[in-house]
Amino acid sequence: QTIIKSGAANHFYNGEAVGGRLTLTNQQLVFISHGMNINNHTLKISVADIAQVAKRKTGGFIPNGLAVTTKAGTEDRFVIYGGGKWVKAINQLITNEAVAK
Repeated sequence: QTIIKSGAANHFYNGEAVGGRLTLTNQQLVFISHGMNINNHTLKISVADIAQVAKRKTGGFIPNGLAVTTKAGTEDRFVIYGGGKWVKAINQLITNEAVAK
């Protein structure tokens, strides 16, 4: 796997904004929480399973969110710096995955 982007992030999980690190590789999007949370967890989403990704506003007005929707219909929301760059990078991988099929 090749790392494309990585950065500090919060993942909204079980009612908590869980702090950790979000990493995008050429094969998957991975969130790993750090040890200072109640809901420690790891989330892995295969690029092939991502249906849509979009910037979103946290709290309805702060433009620092990222929403990732899978083909199964689940949505995971993150707070991350540079959301537009993340959307662009993920969309490029989704497009490459579709072309490869």
